[in-house]
Amino acid sequence: LCTMFTASQDDRLLAGRNLDWELPETPAIVECAPKDGQRYLQVGFGWSAGVFTGMNEAGLVLCLEHVDGLGEPELRDAPLEFVLRDLLASKTTAADAVDALKALKGQHGHHVLVAGPGANGFESNVVEFGKEVAVRAPEDGVLLGVSPSNESADADSLVRHARVADLLATNAKHDVEALQKVL
Repeated sequence: LCTMFTASQDDRLLAGRNLDWELPETPAIVECAPKDGQRYLQVGFGWSAGVFTGMNEAGLVLCLEHVDGLGEPELRDAPLEFVLRDLLASKTTAADAVDALKALKGQHGHHVLVAGPGANGFESNVVEFGKEVAVRAPEDGVLLGVSPSNESADADSLVRHARVADLLATNAKHDVEALQKVL
């Protein structure tokens, strides 16, 4: 479905996400200004009231992706798309968002890329909702939405994320325009 990553360099954090599925969908960008909390942008589709990707005014970025091998979601909790919407309105740091996601029960089949302000600049993690909730951190400054060692991921996801890893490795300056062309 999608490709997500973060890359850090020179005290900067670059978060990337595309919506690259084959359906002829037009993404919708919505600016939200809740009465209480952080203003945020959400990117999704006209048929979804939740967040697939979003960023709030504090700089917190959340990106959701379905991963077949992580199991099927249970319906006893709010859909993650709604949870992300609430987190964007209420959280200002990556650590607070990760803690809130780790506390969820009954979520399976998804992972969430979390990036934003942290204790020492910017932080990023991927929270995976499989049999257990797992948190992955960047390796050598790069965090892929799907780890190349993820045995439950489908082959297409592994290929897309390996392509991004290669591009980041060969593009030392993390040229945003070059990354956009490949993604």
